[in-house]
Amino acid sequence: MVIPPYLLWRIGALVLAILVYLFLSNQPAEHRKTTINHFINLSITLFVSLFGAKFVTNASLLLESPMALLVYPSGTPELYIALGITTVQALYIMRKEENKDILLQGLVMIALFTLFFFDFSRVIFVEGPVNASLFIWFLFIVVMLFKPQFILEYASVAMLLFVLTSLFWMTPDLMGMRVHVYFYLFGFMFFKGVISIKNKIVDKGSM
Repeated sequence: MVIPPYLLWRIGALVLAILVYLFLSNQPAEHRKTTINHFINLSITLFVSLFGAKFVTNASLLLESPMALLVYPSGTPELYIALGITTVQALYIMRKEENKDILLQGLVMIALFTLFFFDFSRVIFVEGPVNASLFIWFLFIVVMLFKPQFILEYASVAMLLFVLTSLFWMTPDLMGMRVHVYFYLFGFMFFKGVISIKNKIVDKGSM
């Protein structure tokens, strides 16, 4: 059985992201451990859902040739389904955790590192020009190292930059999978909504 290169790069990027987060995070060891455990669980959910969604979006192929479906590559519809399931799980985790702010910062930070390392690996191992996403992730990771408390704001701005990149050039993919410009637009609105909720909670706590 041949393991697809993209799968190896995704796993490698995830491992590297966790190691860098451990090295750079100034949070207590207990918080780092909790964040990493949740991130690994969310990543497993994402990959399993990405694989399982093929059986929903390609039901006809399942009846005709089930073995062929096992090696059938997941695409954009499967990615959206997997991200939806993973987001629901993430929201459930956030609802249970007491220190929501630190956990959310950690999860977003590791996610950004993972995306950066994946894009970086493609530039190293695949011939072709440096894509826009690599530059954007690198820019925000550099800034993020100095002001990690603004990680959500950085993520929202990154989503907006991807929207602008999509409108005037090409839509950057996500972990090697095509997405639509509406995906990044939704991501921008999602992070802005989280920031708004976070600010309201902080304002109530200061009263």
